[in-house]
Amino acid sequence: MQAEERLERLETRLAQMDDEMQSLNLALYRQGQELDALRQAQQQMLDWLKAMKEQAPAAVQGSPEDEIPPHY
Repeated sequence: MQAEERLERLETRLAQMDDEMQSLNLALYRQGQELDALRQAQQQMLDWLKAMKEQAPAAVQGSPEDEIPPHY
């Protein structure tokens, strides 16, 4: 194999690797955005749940284990 052929093959492989790296970077960026959105949604749900617990009467806030079954 001549040096020119080797150089061409290496340049081709480098170009392919560069394309793959750009694709992976884009996928990673999108996953980061999605993760940020999910964290924000989770925080909103936690805030909503906390507000609902604060608004609920004390009887509703008890645990299910403390409740007497209806047949007693």
